[in-house]
Amino acid sequence: MESRSSRDALQCEQDIHVTENMMQHIPAGGSAAGASTQMFAHASHFESNNSTFQAAHTINTTAIFNNPSEKTTVPSGYQEGMSNITSQHCPPEFIGRKDLISSLEMHFIKGESSTAQRKQKRHLLWGLGGSGKTQTALEFAFQFEDQTHRFTKVWMIHAASESLIQASFYDIAMQTNQLQPTWLSGKRWLETQKEEWLVIYDNADDPELKLGKFMPTCRHGNVIITSRNATLIQLTMGPAGSNTELKDMAHTDAVQLLMTYAGMGHNATVEDQLMVEKIAQSLCCFPLALVQAGAYIQQQHCLYGYLERLESQRAQIMSINASQSYDDYTLSVYSTWNLSWNKLQNSAQEFLKICSCMHFENIPREMFQRVVDNIDKVNQVHPGPLVDQVIDLLEKLFSNSRQWNDITMDTIILELTNFSLINVMQHGKTYNIHPLVHEWVSDGVKHQKDVIAAFLAVSMEEISEYEMPFVLQLQEHCKLVNALDVKEVFIWNAFSSLWSLSGNYVKELEIVKALLENSEEVKGKHHPETITYGGHLGAVYGRLGRYNDALELQEPLLKLSEQVLGKEHPDTLNKIQNLAVTYANLGRYNDALELEEPLLKLSEQVLGKENPDTLTQIQNLAVTYKHLGRYNDALELEEPLLKLSEQVLGKEHPDTLGRTQNLALTYKDLGRYNDALELGSLCSNCQSKC
Repeated sequence: MESRSSRDALQCEQDIHVTENMMQHIPAGGSAAGASTQMFAHASHFESNNSTFQAAHTINTTAIFNNPSEKTTVPSGYQEGMSNITSQHCPPEFIGRKDLISSLEMHFIKGESSTAQRKQKRHLLWGLGGSGKTQTALEFAFQFEDQTHRFTKVWMIHAASESLIQASFYDIAMQTNQLQPTWLSGKRWLETQKEEWLVIYDNADDPELKLGKFMPTCRHGNVIITSRNATLIQLTMGPAGSNTELKDMAHTDAVQLLMTYAGMGHNATVEDQLMVEKIAQSLCCFPLALVQAGAYIQQQHCLYGYLERLESQRAQIMSINASQSYDDYTLSVYSTWNLSWNKLQNSAQEFLKICSCMHFENIPREMFQRVVDNIDKVNQVHPGPLVDQVIDLLEKLFSNSRQWNDITMDTIILELTNFSLINVMQHGKTYNIHPLVHEWVSDGVKHQKDVIAAFLAVSMEEISEYEMPFVLQLQEHCKLVNALDVKEVFIWNAFSSLWSLSGNYVKELEIVKALLENSEEVKGKHHPETITYGGHLGAVYGRLGRYNDALELQEPLLKLSEQVLGKEHPDTLNKIQNLAVTYANLGRYNDALELEEPLLKLSEQVLGKENPDTLTQIQNLAVTYKHLGRYNDALELEEPLLKLSEQVLGKEHPDTLGRTQNLALTYKDLGRYNDALELGSLCSNCQSKC
């Protein structure tokens, strides 16, 4: 049989819940007896036995929360009824976000209630300003407040500032008839009402706001937070919490929203529908942009002229504030984001400006680190105004420091995520920016293209084939910059290397031609640098399959190199090799052989037998032998070559793997199938490890 003490404790938790709090709020200088008199002033079904209460089904909790030490001042910003969601102005028709409403229903409505779980349910709706967070939260509340009767009451906390939060709680205290209404008594009322209330904390955008201290500290109730600040996810951790980023609308919903605000009814033609779809696409299906575009089209009757206005005067049209609005929100898209911009530190603004000159997706963090790491070396080798401007950028980003600091970079990124102006991808390796945000920053203050070209070039200093992930990330950003518009040789060389590594030989050709012409003009045709660029151009022709163009350039260039640099100069040896490759590509294997056999001997003497270039020349000669049907001669070269390559480069080096495959093919050509199979298996195993 349950003891009285345990039964009383259980009854206290179920019916009172705040026994400890009651005693804490006895007025200073008062007595517990006095407090209990107030406490049970309107109690019903009260039973007592030996001065111990058994149960009270109705308790005057209002009296408990009166604390003379709390001043009953009216908080700044208070308006009567401000905590009622019925006082919020909403559009007559909510469009889209069905999946999100369903996920909120799943979280709050379906399954056990918060009181049954003894866990307060929380959900954060976060995203860019203008993405529809408030409207989505209100739509959910309106739909399910009456339908399911899950929520006993829905309250709105205006969370743009501490004073507005306090004003909202003060309004709750007033509406619940607290004898001493304060914002704290309003908050405590929620904490003690063990019910399924829903509280919407709206527009909790300020990164300095400590929202956690304004959350009801209890194990019941339901909370939705709307914010641009993704870091508030910390308040929704745990099994009873969840969060959703509001992204662009589904295309069909976006079209419907735009047509609604443009006043287009059932009389819209197929052509009208197609034009609306184009406009929605141009606005990235972003809710606030769609609403304001629709209003502008309705007012100006310019459905078929809107796109032209948008393309030619984007900044102006995206900055027009609405004269009328269903929900009292009249700020334009750009005005909305300008509020966030004005709160950013200079370093965060500078970061966004740089990113606005890149592609809006996959902006690599590594790019910024490489610029910091390379800038001093580049400044020594290629000093000039553009490099000085890159240094200025870095000092603005990293507070006059030219040393890479992960914490400083993390601080910049955190500040931008506080306003949902950037998305962190790939575990912090890359960043994405919403296309409209990207254009908004671009339409404001933008860095000059030549400075950004220099910034990219510094990040590419000494880039190689061993850094292909970075190469592939960077190429989309480099496509937005025409390096030829910036007459700086170090920039041209950097972009040439990138296009070569990424396989974009057409772009590489354009830059190498410019490098050659510039060198001929500045230094003369016989200058070693000019000869080097000539060899580079011939190699690019070869990569493009333009072998005759390559041949026309390489034959006289070899003679010039021998005259100027000498027959044994490494650059001359390289030009012999390139010409031999061109002969082979044209099917002129005997001509290739005439060059390659003496070249190998010369290369071993000048460069050494273990030099990577010498190893390449051995392989090329072996391939030429095979083209001429001389498989045994090829084998005599390839077997020792493979051992040497494994020693010098390692078994898993790409060049070693290629030589393994070539030797396996030679075995096959000689009918040595078991040897070929064994080598092929080894090669496959190494490739799978890589």
